[in-house]
Amino acid sequence: MSVVRSASGVISIPSESNNDLGLFLVFCGLALSFPARALLATVYPDNNGVHYAAPAGFVLVILGFLLMRYTRKRFWVEGQSVRVKDGWFGRSLRYNWQEPPMIRLRSQEEERGSSALEYWLVNLVDGKRQYVLDRRQGHQIESRSLAEALAKTINCPVLEKAEAGEITIPREDLDLPFRERVRRQPELLGSEVSKPEPCSIEVSESADEQFYTWRLLSPAMLNEFFTLVCFVLLLAIVPIFPRLAPGQEVPDRFQLSFLDIARNNHHFTYFYVTGGMVGLTAFFLFGYRKELRVCPKRLAAQDRLWGIPVWSAAIPADQLEEIWVRQSARGAHLQLISDACIISGRISSSAVASWLAWRLRHFYGT
Repeated sequence: MSVVRSASGVISIPSESNNDLGLFLVFCGLALSFPARALLATVYPDNNGVHYAAPAGFVLVILGFLLMRYTRKRFWVEGQSVRVKDGWFGRSLRYNWQEPPMIRLRSQEEERGSSALEYWLVNLVDGKRQYVLDRRQGHQIESRSLAEALAKTINCPVLEKAEAGEITIPREDLDLPFRERVRRQPELLGSEVSKPEPCSIEVSESADEQFYTWRLLSPAMLNEFFTLVCFVLLLAIVPIFPRLAPGQEVPDRFQLSFLDIARNNHHFTYFYVTGGMVGLTAFFLFGYRKELRVCPKRLAAQDRLWGIPVWSAAIPADQLEEIWVRQSARGAHLQLISDACIISGRISSSAVASWLAWRLRHFYGT
């Protein structure tokens, strides 16, 4: 398990704090084993010390891999404080609290060019003060496990961002399945949500089973796809290459396009590459479907590409802890959460995602 709690009470989680140093050691080890060793053997052919370059390089490579693989961040709960040490060489930081503490788990998005990166933060809340204990990209299960382990050790609740704001999960409810949580906190079911029109999800149900299926393609993604096609076609006809006429010494700028080059010189590389990219994107978008099968004993999800299964996951009903909708810059995501697995599916709109989440809560909570 990525989050480990030792017998002495130390909580540890994988860390990337020494990855740069590890990569540097791997690079130095490879350079010392091959090019540097060959150079030294050429310059100093009679020096016996050259033969130790390869073993020394091998040792550096091993140390680099150990730093990248086994570096961990450790947490000690001591009285009314949490001590944190990141990596082998980092200094310890201590966070004290005066008021009854809470552990807060939340996500944060950062725009990096055309993409959005999701970070998960575990904070120690002390009244109006908050201290960031851990921040990592994309590892929601690790962050969730760390928040629960710290809350159990400190004996405090977890404050977690949910669909309708933030909810407080008492310490004694952290390991309870969703059914038990609803019995103790009926408000977790939420108010009834009517089915929106139009709805992109197809539903079939029987007495004790429900089956949902929907395409990954949404109107927003379809607009992005047609925008990409228009950009590719526009770039093909815009003159961006120079042309040298017979008897002309200096070529005219911006006279030829990819279409002119293909028509005159029979060079179709641009159209082969862009056509392949557009075709592959269309093949993925129009053929990708998500399926969700709900029954009293378990919840199973499967992704299919033109009918071929490409991914599947399942959560037993007695291990399902949360059902909620997360809004991000890329749309609405339905998340089904357990300690060992998180099933997440992107849905065309937040209204449809909220409706599906309410149906699932009602199925497992009543």
